[in-house]
Amino acid sequence: MQPANTHKVYLFIIGIIVIAFTAVSAVSISGRYARTVMVIVDDSRPCPGADVTYSLALTEFGPNLRYQWRVNGVPRINSNNATFTVPGNTEPIKPSDAVDCIVTDVDANVSVTSPPRTGIEYLLRVPANVSIYFITNTTEYSTATYCEGSTVDIGSAASIYYDGAQTKYMFYNDPNTRYSYRWMVNGNPVGVDYGALTTNDLKDGDKITCMVKFTSKCGSIEVLSDNTLTVRIISPPSPTVNISSGSGDKCFDPKAVYTAAVSNGGNMPVYQWTVNDANVGGNSSTYSNPNLKVGDVVKCSHTSLNNCGKTTIKSNEIVIAGTPLQSNSIAITSSVPNNLIQEGQPITFTAEAAYTNNITYQWYVNGQEAGTNSATFTASNLTLGDKVNCRVTTADDCVLPQTATSNQIIVLMIKPIIIPNTFTPNGDGINDKWNIPALLAYPNCRIDIFNRYGAPVYHSVGYTDGWDGTMNGSQLPAGVYYYIIQADNTTPRLSGALNILR
Repeated sequence: MQPANTHKVYLFIIGIIVIAFTAVSAVSISGRYARTVMVIVDDSRPCPGADVTYSLALTEFGPNLRYQWRVNGVPRINSNNATFTVPGNTEPIKPSDAVDCIVTDVDANVSVTSPPRTGIEYLLRVPANVSIYFITNTTEYSTATYCEGSTVDIGSAASIYYDGAQTKYMFYNDPNTRYSYRWMVNGNPVGVDYGALTTNDLKDGDKITCMVKFTSKCGSIEVLSDNTLTVRIISPPSPTVNISSGSGDKCFDPKAVYTAAVSNGGNMPVYQWTVNDANVGGNSSTYSNPNLKVGDVVKCSHTSLNNCGKTTIKSNEIVIAGTPLQSNSIAITSSVPNNLIQEGQPITFTAEAAYTNNITYQWYVNGQEAGTNSATFTASNLTLGDKVNCRVTTADDCVLPQTATSNQIIVLMIKPIIIPNTFTPNGDGINDKWNIPALLAYPNCRIDIFNRYGAPVYHSVGYTDGWDGTMNGSQLPAGVYYYIIQADNTTPRLSGALNILR
């Protein structure tokens, strides 16, 4: 009896995964449902050397059946069984081999042939490979540098589809292979069973590897990463900042300058001063404020850049304490206009000190002590060129300076202008300068000196000290020079020759 009609279900394969793996033949019998034959395989992706067993799914067949299995149309002997096994070690099935079965219903004398079953593909042994790499420092491949405490992220690439050179690690190209990871630092397990390692507890010189276990239905294998990563850990610099001022604990100077001294600082420093935790001042290593008062707290923070980023440190604090520091100074004046006196004329000098509590006065004439402990000093024996000044001293604390020296007043007197015609500027301390003390009484006098060729070698307006025989700091040669002196607009011009002897 021939089949009335036949339906076929084809195999559709995407990659190496079988989507539909049944083949059905059907024969319609009058008054009965159609007999169908479907070939089923126990594993379409068997492991190497494994047997492949086929079985049948039948419908509408009687109990008395006969089977004939075929491979590529060639009957197999001793195959009268509902199952058929192809030995994997002796004759492994190939993907193109077609396996079908003729099922005969003996009682009905009806035979039905299944559609051929193909697409059986043994898993292959392929190289297994594991490599690891830095995630957070992608420019480094074997050694990377991190700052102490930084997070280090390391990734892995585990593959059984390696297309490069052969390795000693061989596994199976099973798409359902499972991976498990064992990360190690210096050979000691760390981390979790995950394809990446994240840690911030590494030390300088630590070496990282990863052991990956590949597991499939054909077995398992452990593969150590083919590379080792080394980390270099650097410690950021430890800068310090210390602030100080000229004030002590007993006295404080409102004009004091606070200075921040930084050690081990980085680049692009930024200073932030605070008084009582409020930001003050500018970006400077110094700070001053004349309005500071007792109890104020001065601090400074310092921020700079280094190899590990930005570092901010805080200084010590200075608490303003003690007595405000007072400045001490003294100025003297004379009772005679322009300090110009006649021979034997009394002249009184008056001192005015900035600090007046518990002070003593000491007057000086030409550097010698004179007068009494008084704010005034009167003398009638002074002469042309005498120099008068005063020094005031206090023993009180928090006064700066405790001893102050006044300005100097030079006593002037009209005297005949006597002009020496020779001096010896040889550095022996005797007659080294061309001195004309009488010119002190003429503050606007003009002095000009020329060499024998008429070239000027010296010029001054006003007289403060004698000429030392130099021009622009260099000694002039011995010889004859010529001078012109104009004391003021009411006196005649004085001129003559001057000899320099060396």
